Amino acid sequence: MFKEDFIFLKDYENKFKKIVRSIITYSNFELSEPIWESFLVHVRNLYEFFYKYNKSDKVYAKNFITSWNIKNYDKKIDLFNIKINGYLNHLSYNRVEDKNFIEWDPLFLFNHFKLLIIKFLDELEEINKDYLIDDLISIREELRTFK
Repeated sequence: MFKEDFIFLKDYENKFKKIVRSIITYSNFELSEPIWESFLVHVRNLYEFFYKYNKSDKVYAKNFITSWNIKNYDKKIDLFNIKINGYLNHLSYNRVEDKNFIEWDPLFLFNHFKLLIIKFLDELEEINKDYLIDDLISIREELRTFK
């Protein structure tokens, strides 16, 4: 793998941080539907990136770190992922009738994936220091201090 292979992480994480900052700014949840849906799409993508793996055209953490075998330590994340899928599928009964109701918690979601992103970048650096370009190092440090 080359440094260029990781440039997508920079763009992806910068978008994620901007969306989270927007949601935190509107902590009274009077925010627009597109911002909220964009946040949920990013959370769902991170869920798949860190916790799933199959041979497809999607990119997974395991594609970069073959020993990556992180188990989901909080089943609440699985419930949120189900809820997100139902919410984003606009034409579904699940969106209207949420039988497994749990309150949205964007800060919980952000903090969960923030820790995974930091762990991923730390392990990536352990494999080969050359993998982490300066932008990824600065993203990792920003996430470490982001509140």
